[in-house]
Amino acid sequence: MGLTERWIGGIREKMTAIVNSSLTGDEKLLAWTISWVYSDALAFLPVINLFLDFLKHRFLLAVTSKRLLLIQIGKVRYEEIARDEIESSEIQSFSFRKWLWEYKLKMRLADGSRVVLKDIPSATMNEIETALEQLCPGKQA
Repeated sequence: MGLTERWIGGIREKMTAIVNSSLTGDEKLLAWTISWVYSDALAFLPVINLFLDFLKHRFLLAVTSKRLLLIQIGKVRYEEIARDEIESSEIQSFSFRKWLWEYKLKMRLADGSRVVLKDIPSATMNEIETALEQLCPGKQA
């Protein structure tokens, strides 16, 4: 299977996950929009989209070699961080949890105010780390 077929299959899986989720109509539309806006950029990059698990927590996380995108669906707030602001060694060594708390990821609310995301459930962080391990097999957590 070629890269294009894998990419199309991945998009199809994401769309199916969104449709089958318990999100409201507006949340599904937001998730679909995010998927398609980033699909071109993500086509040729390693990417993690943990739709099924993260939609339960109303979070979507996409990690590429250029950006980290964290969205709290339903409150329409997000922040993009250029990858050069993230030490790649931290992502590769899976110290993502430590990085997230130290960086105190700032989120922008729809009204323009900003908050700091301080508490992501540890189960969710474990899912992130598991996905990173699958993306970079052989790395130590």
